[in-house]
Amino acid sequence: MIRKVTDLIVAELTGLNFVDRIGGIVKELEVVSPVDETANTKVYPVGGQDANGNHITYTPDNKFKSVIFFEDNGTTCETDVRYNNYESSIRLIAWYNLPAINEDYVRGDLLTQTLIHNLPHTFANTDYLTKIFLDFNGEVAKDKSIFSKYSFDEATMQYLNYPYDYAAIDLTVRYSVPRNASCFDEIIINPKVCVTTSKTCIE
Repeated sequence: MIRKVTDLIVAELTGLNFVDRIGGIVKELEVVSPVDETANTKVYPVGGQDANGNHITYTPDNKFKSVIFFEDNGTTCETDVRYNNYESSIRLIAWYNLPAINEDYVRGDLLTQTLIHNLPHTFANTDYLTKIFLDFNGEVAKDKSIFSKYSFDEATMQYLNYPYDYAAIDLTVRYSVPRNASCFDEIIINPKVCVTTSKTCIE
């Protein structure tokens, strides 16, 4: 469910002119590549797949003006008579390619404040989610530990240093789901449909 809420946030930020590659909650993809008969595991943030079935990665890349994604830091739930009430902690991580945005920028502070300013506090009900609120909990101290779980190539790209910049913002999302199961759509699993005349199947 938090992925659905985060997609609502992404929709609010996508229209900003410096927002380039942006995605919702990422997962950690571990890639093992043998090097000199040893296995080096690299970890990348991924979110979904492109039209060719390839993972979409959210790694700093100077072909983008910015790379923005979210991390899921856990959800708690309390119930009442009518609702399951959830509270989720998420972190917005943004990396900026300053020359691609504006050569006069030497720091990304203005960009980060623009992101914060465009974060809505409330959202309209959507599908089975109601009472959706977003709280800003502050910026995270700027430090390379923000990216420490990922295998970004700092030695080659120097993505933490000028002309690049970055930020992390901690957020809390509160939302509710009615306990009445009738609000959920029926789950449909699409079977293979066979064309009997040709005896071929299509998905």
